[in-house]
Amino acid sequence: MWIFQSPKVYGAGQWRYSYRGREMVEHGGNNPGYKTQVARFPNDNLAIVAMSNDAQGGFLMESAKWRIIDDVLFKDQETIDWNDRYEELWTNYTRDSQRLTPRPSPPKLPSSPIELLAQRTFEHPTYGSFQPCLVPTSFSWNYNTSDHEQSAECAILLESLAVRRILEGTNLTIPTLIAPWKRTFATHLRIQHFDANLFNVTVLWSNAEVRRKEGLSTGLHPSSYPPSRVAIESERRQGAFGAAPRANVHEDDGDMLLGMDEHFELEWIVGSEEEGLVFKGGFWGMEGTDAQEPVGMGKDSAEVWFARRK
Repeated sequence: MWIFQSPKVYGAGQWRYSYRGREMVEHGGNNPGYKTQVARFPNDNLAIVAMSNDAQGGFLMESAKWRIIDDVLFKDQETIDWNDRYEELWTNYTRDSQRLTPRPSPPKLPSSPIELLAQRTFEHPTYGSFQPCLVPTSFSWNYNTSDHEQSAECAILLESLAVRRILEGTNLTIPTLIAPWKRTFATHLRIQHFDANLFNVTVLWSNAEVRRKEGLSTGLHPSSYPPSRVAIESERRQGAFGAAPRANVHEDDGDMLLGMDEHFELEWIVGSEEEGLVFKGGFWGMEGTDAQEPVGMGKDSAEVWFARRK
C-alpha cells in the first residue's frame, strides 16, 4: 500500500502532502540540544507536536508521530510498524555516517603552504567573510599566543574557551585551522588537511563562552591543566564586579559541544588568477546567487564558492 498519495510540496515555511488520502501540513525545527515537529491535518481537527532533547531524536519523533496519527485517524486501516521502519533508517544512518575515507599515508602537501591559507580572508555575497586561523602543532592548555606569530584576531580566537574545548578533542598532528562562524546552528568551523588541496570541514556549536559569561561552569580544563589567560581574566573580572570567583571551575554540568561527527569537504583553489575555497559535500546546500550543481573538482564543483578578498 502506498500511503503517501501526493507529491510533497513546500511553501510558506510548510510541507504539504497527503497521507492515506488526508491532507497534511507540517514542519520541524531544531537547535543544538533539541528537536521539534508539528504536524496538522487541517480537515480533521488534529495536530501532533513531537519534541526531543536528543541530538538524534528525529527518528524517534517521527516514529511516535506516525503511530499517533494512525491510532487517531486510521484505526481500521492496515497497521504499519513505524518503529521497525525508523530503526532501519537509524541503522543505515549510523552506518553511513561512520563510513569515512582514510587519510592517505603519507598525504600529499597542498600546492601552497598551509600558512598562506591562514593569512587570507575569504568572502561570499550571501554568507559573509571569514578568516581561518592556523593552530600550532605545539598547542596545549598552557599554550601562550604571545610566544607565536599570530594576528590579533587569531590570538584572541585561539585563547577563547570554546576553541580550547574544540581542540581538546582534535588530533593536532594533522594540520588544523579554526575559523569563527557565528550562526544559529554553529559557532566555529574546524578545517583539517586531508590530501593535497583537500580539507575536511566540521561545523561546530559550543556554548562555552555563553556559559562563562553567565557565570556557569564549563568543564573546559581539568585541574591538571592551567586555564588560559582569557579564563583567568574572566575569573578576575567576576571578582571585580562583586561575584567571587568560583572555587570549582572544572565541573561539567551543561557544557555542550556538538558537530564533531559531521564532516564536509573543502578544496583550496590557489596558484591561479582566481583564488578561493570550494565548499561541498552537503555543507550548506545550493544557496546563494552563484549556487550551482557540483561537478568534478575545482570551482565548478562548489556548492558554495568563497573568493579570496583582494
